[in-house]
Amino acid sequence: MRPLALVTGASSGIGRALALRLARAGHDLVLVSRDEARLRDVAAASGVPCRLIAQDLAAPDAARRIVERLDGAAVDVLVNNAGFGLHGDFAGTDLAAERAMIQTQAVAPMELTKMLLPGMIARRRGRILNVGSVYSYGPAPHQAIYGATKAFLLSFSAALRGELEGSGVTVTALLPGLTQTEFHQRAGIAAKRMKAMSSEDVADAAYRGLEAGRAVVITGATGRIFVLLYRLLPMAAYLRLMAGINRLRGLKPR
Repeated sequence: MRPLALVTGASSGIGRALALRLARAGHDLVLVSRDEARLRDVAAASGVPCRLIAQDLAAPDAARRIVERLDGAAVDVLVNNAGFGLHGDFAGTDLAAERAMIQTQAVAPMELTKMLLPGMIARRRGRILNVGSVYSYGPAPHQAIYGATKAFLLSFSAALRGELEGSGVTVTALLPGLTQTEFHQRAGIAAKRMKAMSSEDVADAAYRGLEAGRAVVITGATGRIFVLLYRLLPMAAYLRLMAGINRLRGLKPR
């Protein structure tokens, strides 16, 4: 029987690239996104059996609805990828959007993992990929809630990995640097002025790390530089640097 991979946010960007990479590696797919039409395009491109679940992960019961649609199918690989951006000073950003972001990027991944992990443990096999960001390592002025949700994913992944040692289940945190996706346009961020990796290259690196059971995969030279600066600089200096970078990228306070 072919292994089954569930990918959230699979309609575009890194999620789409990860789904197609898993398909090439011999996985059948469960594709989750709000946009069913685009999911159909991904399914057609994959060339493998796919189950499509049109679901907004910002809904409070999203994880339960997704698992119910599985009809008991065993998921071998869980990719928690769905997310979106929001920029501006926290004092002026939209509370409803921030609640949706926390639900999508922290609560839904936690709940999906909670529901699917027991089966992986019972089968003594499984892989979980949580898609964070280089911002998982440090605060991001003008993207306060986005950075906080990504920090949650890194901490959650590391703790869970420690609990699962010897179980046959691995947890990997993918922390992409600058990547060519629709993310920036949707977040209202100006065109990038720094070199970005393609989604396909990020997905290839993520898949290699996932198969190797690595704890963390950081993609791109800029991503590694972000992490290095966080580790080397005093926090005040790091925050000033990040605020400056975000202004350069068009993330000016509203």
